[in-house]
Amino acid sequence: MTDLLDHTIRHVRPLDADAMRLAEARQLQLTKPPKALGRLETLSIQLAGIQRRERPVIVDKAIAVMAADHGVVAEGVSAFPAEVTPAMVLNMVAGGAAINVIGRHVGARVVISDVGVNADLSAAAIRHDKIRRGTANMAQGPAMSREEAVRAVETGIRLVEEEMEKGLDIIATGEVGIGNTTAASAVIAVLSGEPAPRVTGRGTGITREALLGKVATIEKAIAVNEPDRLDPVDVLAKVGGLDIAGMVGTYLACAARRVPVVTDGLISNVAALAAMRCKPAGGPGAIRWWRRRACWLRRYTWRSGRSSAWPRRANSPWLTT
Repeated sequence: MTDLLDHTIRHVRPLDADAMRLAEARQLQLTKPPKALGRLETLSIQLAGIQRRERPVIVDKAIAVMAADHGVVAEGVSAFPAEVTPAMVLNMVAGGAAINVIGRHVGARVVISDVGVNADLSAAAIRHDKIRRGTANMAQGPAMSREEAVRAVETGIRLVEEEMEKGLDIIATGEVGIGNTTAASAVIAVLSGEPAPRVTGRGTGITREALLGKVATIEKAIAVNEPDRLDPVDVLAKVGGLDIAGMVGTYLACAARRVPVVTDGLISNVAALAAMRCKPAGGPGAIRWWRRRACWLRRYTWRSGRSSAWPRRANSPWLTT
């Protein structure tokens, strides 16, 4: 573990209980029935605990998008070719993607980090953090080296630190990369101990036959690489992705610097799961892990059309949608 990563993890602290009590007491003084605002009240108290002040301040907003390609696409796990990844990034740069619309609507800047796109994007107005041009095919061997996984995590840490210099109050996470639901499902399967079929979905809308192949690819990748479920960095290196690792760093930095994060979707929440499994060397878990099993994070089961929500906990260092 590097100095930057270790330093970040060691600075993660529990939410400020005093600030949360003051925020809750203030809610009871407002002209409304108790708990009338429902989840909004819970979120406001959680925000108070994160920022360590009775009245949280949310002004400066950003959306961090990690972009990277995945070598496992060679196994036919996606309905789209890898060439779509750089095209999507350039569309975001041009302001034409859905995330750009959301960003404009909520007043948040979109910060795109090329952490591993398999294309030359040097002329694009983005963060140039490329670790390598896409991961290797995890069905044949490790997706990346441990060093590369750590570097990707640190990319997310540095992104948050630099955005904080601009006054960052809150950040949302996102990613772009063809094949990343395969890597995400593999990470869930390893960290949760659940079988691959239970945590794998159709991703970009693949057929039932392709889904069976996707599951088989994930099972093969896990068997070939034997990732250590107790070592999240090892899991990221062997069956994860550069975009997922980058988001892990984003979460760790925000937890250490008391910046609330909004997570949404399978891949963002998989990265949050991996971040919560990180521990300082020789010490107790730095981030409180929820008791419910990992597969009960925002898990989508496309075959049944159902989704189970991420556990709602007011003492989490992150916000979930």
